[in-house]
Amino acid sequence: MIKTIDDRRLALIFTSDRLIPYLVDLFYSELQKALSKHHRFNVALAGGSTPKKLYQALVQDTRSETTDWRKVFVFYGDERAVPLDDEESNYHMSLSSGFNKLRGINLIPMKAYLKENSACVDYESKLPEYLDLIFLGMGDDGHTASLFPKDPLCDVKNQKVALGFIKAKNTYRMTLTFPYINKSHCIVMLIVGDSKKEKVKEVLSNEGQANPAFFIGTKEHKVHFVMDESAALLLD
Repeated sequence: MIKTIDDRRLALIFTSDRLIPYLVDLFYSELQKALSKHHRFNVALAGGSTPKKLYQALVQDTRSETTDWRKVFVFYGDERAVPLDDEESNYHMSLSSGFNKLRGINLIPMKAYLKENSACVDYESKLPEYLDLIFLGMGDDGHTASLFPKDPLCDVKNQKVALGFIKAKNTYRMTLTFPYINKSHCIVMLIVGDSKKEKVKEVLSNEGQANPAFFIGTKEHKVHFVMDESAALLLD
């Protein structure tokens, strides 16, 4: 089911067994569009258990066998300030999902563990003008990437990448910023589970401005809230 929320947001609601297959098809569709347009595919990944299932499905799909992964450049929406081989690292998660088996793929990690602004400058130098596809998630508090409610990183306008100490998590994190995320040509907010239904209703209402996830999407580059039926239960 597709529901138009407003001129910058759509809700796509699936049964639990159809959600991951839809996103796998979307990934390979956007990949082909990008390759035909500019001969490379720029994608950013989210962390979390549900995205990991998606990434495993991408790797296991038969289309992975015929894809020229040398033309695929993988970035990250955010990263914790931990070593890249730490289990809490989104980069490590992508490797453990099977991305390390894709010959020639370009995985470009955020070096958040340095806790230095120079790491942001370095990452910005590697980012394309825009992403062809970005996967995001949403926390129970309405945060997305590492953009948390009332956090100063939400106000960064002149950088693609920002680093800060997140009080809500008592740790440093690196994140893509609102202006750069919203330049992405295909934006997917992946939300699953009954525990998210109240926050989904709030974020997709006109009163949801306290939640960073509310500010994802523009008229030019709509955000697709891809949800299972449990997460969308309270939507009208």
